[in-house]
Amino acid sequence: ETGLFLGELARVLRPGGVAVLLDPRPAVVKVGMKFGRFNPDYNPSLWSGRSVGCLLAAPPLAGRLRIESFQRYWLAPNHAIHRTGVESLVPRWLINLVGLHQCLVLRRT
Repeated sequence: ETGLFLGELARVLRPGGVAVLLDPRPAVVKVGMKFGRFNPDYNPSLWSGRSVGCLLAAPPLAGRLRIESFQRYWLAPNHAIHRTGVESLVPRWLINLVGLHQCLVLRRT
């Protein structure tokens, strides 16, 4: 469960410590499994910036972690489309809508 995982992050990080969470969105995993790119046992998390924000605002996590940044990307940084700069031509609102990967940076308060 996401709440248990975040609680463990809050426990092990020192004040000021940073955790970076990278995850493909569930639709990407489904396509990847269809074409043999993902282990069928892989279970993508369903977290989003909003859902993590709600968890961090409620006890027992309230005041222990904060979101430093949340971004969605078309592809992971090591993929060719990112390296060629094509991603920079796509409007940010469209990337946020259909971005394939997401990156959440949390800081221990």
